[in-house]
Amino acid sequence: MVPVGPRSIDYREQSLALAGDSVASELAEPELELTTETRQARVEPPLHGHRLDKDTSGVMMVAKSLPATTALTRAIAAREVHRRYLAVATGKPPGESFTIEAPIGRDPVVRVRMAIVVGGRPSRTDVQCLGHRAQYHALSCTLHSGRTHQIRVHLSSRGLPLVADTLYGGKPGLGIARQALHATELRLSHPISGQALAFDCAPPADFAQAWQAVMQA
Repeated sequence: MVPVGPRSIDYREQSLALAGDSVASELAEPELELTTETRQARVEPPLHGHRLDKDTSGVMMVAKSLPATTALTRAIAAREVHRRYLAVATGKPPGESFTIEAPIGRDPVVRVRMAIVVGGRPSRTDVQCLGHRAQYHALSCTLHSGRTHQIRVHLSSRGLPLVADTLYGGKPGLGIARQALHATELRLSHPISGQALAFDCAPPADFAQAWQAVMQA
């Protein structure tokens, strides 16, 4: 497992690179990038990859070449890319481990939101509860699909909105001012060589503080 520093370029080669948000603009070249921390920069050209919602921290992947783009697209569609997130939510989980499988599409009323809708794209999220304090729950979420806002939509649909995720009903708390969601682990096969790659990313200070407040209760 390669640890990913939040503010450094930790992995870069012809097809893949890994960096923190503060250096993402340095990687704006016509190839492929992985970045960490809250997304701020735009990468040109916008090829395919594992993207993060605005204000979600963690490891992010973007394509650097057409062959890499094609291979990564197929791998994600075939559910061969492992993506695990940490989340802090409020509410009452149905159990220590559970799966949310519900189709996601554009919210027909509030167009900036996504929602569970008839005819939406199939989506599945596996959730494990790692700790709790009062109404707060520390969750590990594994994606089996990669829909826009997937974890946020799935959890809120079960009465478990993320802390500070105002778009999906979350309320401020635990000192974090953005949705309490962090992409912590990424595993995949190299799109060209097939070599197994694994990356993990420690959360930034704001998320770490909220997480520890729940886990140490």
